[in-house]
Amino acid sequence: MRTVRFRRRASDAWFDDDYRVAKRCVREFERDVRRIRRADPQNTTAIDAATAIWTKRRREYRNMLRTKRQKFWLAKVESESSSPQLLWRSIDVLLGRGRISSSLSVTADAVHAFFDAKVAGVRSSTNDAPPPVFAAAPPGCSLMEFQRLSVDDVVAAVR
Repeated sequence: MRTVRFRRRASDAWFDDDYRVAKRCVREFERDVRRIRRADPQNTTAIDAATAIWTKRRREYRNMLRTKRQKFWLAKVESESSSPQLLWRSIDVLLGRGRISSSLSVTADAVHAFFDAKVAGVRSSTNDAPPPVFAAAPPGCSLMEFQRLSVDDVVAAVR
């Protein structure tokens, strides 16, 4: 016997029973591959066969995820297209705006040091690179008017 602790967390709106079953199936095939590798590392035929099945199931699972997520957000944007306030609220949720930081132990100094190190690393790795080349906009090119966005435009921007 052992004690297992799990935390409830909000599930994605598109996470349904079909998705749950597919996810469980993929994890089961992944465990099978690991079990076969541990049991007989020299049996490449069995390992390759199990890996092929796992890869196929994982690909199907990811396609299902992509399709369900896309259908959900298309329906959401379509249903809220008449109310810009609701639509922007949904987009903010999608982009993760307004969430409380997941860790309160991260300080501003730590973030600053991280980005300083990141910039220094990029500069040192591109030190010998040739300078960038920029092209100017053609003469007479200007932004004169705005166009109304369609649902497809919003979906493409979110992706």
